[in-house]
Amino acid sequence: MGPERHDSFYDLMATWRPISADHIAPVVLMADPRIAKLIAPERAREILTMRRG
Repeated sequence: MGPERHDSFYDLMATWRPISADHIAPVVLMADPRIAKLIAPERAREILTMRRG
């Protein structure tokens, strides 16, 4: 992911909101095999621990 896309991604993650009380992360990023294979394990951990909204 290029620097511009990386910055855009983080901007979007900062505005992400859960759709229910038990929706704690945008799980589709890890569950969709087409997307998951693009995300390195360390980046996945970073995404899942980011502060949101």
